[in-house]
Amino acid sequence: MDRIDEQARDEWVQAVEALAAEVELWARRRGWESVREVQDFHEGRLGPYQAPVLSVRTPHTKLVLEPVGRFAAGCEGRVDLYEWPSFNRLLLKRKDGAWRLHTDAGIPWPSPWSEAAFEELARLLGEAA
Repeated sequence: MDRIDEQARDEWVQAVEALAAEVELWARRRGWESVREVQDFHEGRLGPYQAPVLSVRTPHTKLVLEPVGRFAAGCEGRVDLYEWPSFNRLLLKRKDGAWRLHTDAGIPWPSPWSEAAFEELARLLGEAA
């Protein structure tokens, strides 16, 4: 049986919590409603844990911020930002303690993760739906 890495699990949950809080703040600044739910996850080396899944209602679409996993290829964790119900998405990959945007094909997004990038992505994902 795999040994549970509690430190990695706690750091991952803390990083996802901070990301969700950041997106909630950005949504609130725009008058967009956000709803946070707690979801159960299980990863072999982390064991069971709970992390937030955030839904954001913009004027034109619904976005979902959902953790994928701490042990994603080439990074220190991945969270998807997708439009509902199309599932058009961008990937937020954590590397060296920072979130970096990538397209679904893995191509790095030209601008860094920020409040302005979140607003732009909300618009672009809504237009593509």
